[in-house]
Formats: sequence, structure tokens, C-alpha cells
Amino acid sequence: MMRTAVFALSVASALSACDWAAWNAACDLDGANLPWTRYCSGDCNAATTAAAASCNSSKPEENSTKTGADNVLSMCNGCSFHWANFAAACDVASIENYHDRFCVNATCSAALAAMSTGCDADVAAEANEAAAADSYLWASAPAA
Repeated sequence: MMRTAVFALSVASALSACDWAAWNAACDLDGANLPWTRYCSGDCNAATTAAAASCNSSKPEENSTKTGADNVLSMCNGCSFHWANFAAACDVASIENYHDRFCVNATCSAALAAMSTGCDADVAAEANEAAAADSYLWASAPAA
């Protein structure tokens, strides 16, 4: 009986241990061209949530894994989610073709509208995103 209890404890401990390799395997952390949304659903979300829960930021060997998992999970909700979705859908890194990006591209326009309603100008941490969304919506509105 004692051996079974020790074995069960060691298995549970191994499953809950901070494991960057398991997180990487599920999410392809080096895959720079993969969509960031992979962190928000499926196996990658489960692995990211496990890394955030099982890693300890006070342990130097686990700190970067814990911080990274917490950071990407924060992009799965609220205004941060809307901003990241907008940035990806609208290719905000490019300064070319402003009109087509914001006015013609339906995916971009939908992401912009979601950011406008999903970010609150009265919340300090969201004020810049809300203002940007409203500004882009105003600039892309058809002339009366």
C-alpha cells in the first residue's frame, strides 16, 4: 500500500511540474509565423494554462516559463485579446496601404470594431487601445 501511495504522489508531482518542453511541444513556441490565437484554445491553451499554474516565478529556473505563460494567457481575454486580434488582422506593422487595410478589409474592420467595443476608454490600461480604435473607425468611415 505504501509503495502505491508513493508512486501515485510521484506521478502527480511529475504531471504538475513546471515543464517548458511540454509547453513548447504543444504550442511550437519557436513558430514565429503561427497565429498567437493558438494560446487561447485547444491543446496549446491547456499546456499554457498548466505552465502558468505549475511554474513558480520565485524559482529562477521556472521564472521565464511562468512569466511567458502568464503573458500569453493575458492575451486571450479582454482588451488585450481585441488589440492582438486587431494587430494581426490589420497588419499594423506595415504602414503601406492604410485605406485598404482599414476601410476595405472586412476581417480588419471587424477586428477594429471589436476592439472599439471591447476596450474601455475609462480604464487606464485600455485607454490607448480604445482611443486608437475610435480614431481608426472615424478615419475609415465613409464621408457624408
